[in-house]
Amino acid sequence: IFVNGNIASNSDDVVSTITNSATGIIDFVGDGDITWNSGGAEPVIVNNGMIQKSAGTGVSVLEPQLVNNNRIDVQTGILELRGRGTIADSVTIASAATFRFSGSVGDTLVASPGVRFLGLGALELSSGVINNPNLLDTLYVDYLNMTNGELLGDGVVEVADSMIWTNG
Repeated sequence: IFVNGNIASNSDDVVSTITNSATGIIDFVGDGDITWNSGGAEPVIVNNGMIQKSAGTGVSVLEPQLVNNNRIDVQTGILELRGRGTIADSVTIASAATFRFSGSVGDTLVASPGVRFLGLGALELSSGVINNPNLLDTLYVDYLNMTNGELLGDGVVEVADSMIWTNG
């Protein structure tokens, strides 16, 4: 799936689900968005392949709930997750790129054991909650930028290079 415009879900009562297969790629080839009109059941994206932002220097928004079972690769610009979800594999963030979580009140991004946010770009928490719930687990982040939001859980957060904490 190549996203260079907007894909909007207008579901009323039925949950819309996009499942990306193990060999599939959802590629933001510009600054387009996958959004939800906030009416009816919340749509879900299940990623078993790869989600990447390969072009566009601006913001691409991924708003439905995300169940990420495989890789996310942010090569340029900002890939912003606005809904709740789970991350169960690595997120690679290139230099000058950002993976931003900006969930609403009550939105939580849950990190599964072994999740890593790697690369010269930043994981930015601008609102919502990132939860590392496992006592014996470490959430690895190379660069963390906390502009708001919360880090919660019984697990450890290890920042390898730098952390900028302006609020939250």
